Amino acid sequence: MLGFALPLLALATGAGLPALIEAIRTRVIGRPVAGQLDLGPEHSRIRAKLFSWHAVRREQERPAGGWTIDVELSARRWRELSQLEGLNSDSMRQKA
Repeated sequence: MLGFALPLLALATGAGLPALIEAIRTRVIGRPVAGQLDLGPEHSRIRAKLFSWHAVRREQERPAGGWTIDVELSARRWRELSQLEGLNSDSMRQKA
């Protein structure tokens, strides 16, 4: 019974609401995947898709062309992008 009371209390009072929202988000779409991608000009389609998904947190143009992009997206979206665009786990590095 107490397991149901805590989420209801959070909803009623607003206390702990951010944690509740994050717990629901994680349950529904999975844990977020975050890191940096180095994309060349030939990867403009990947860049556009990340922006359309609102996954870009920061972008920096590289002097030689292309971008370094900080991203955060669901694990499901990362799998989709990886399959469609031929990316793998080595394509994204963890932010330092």
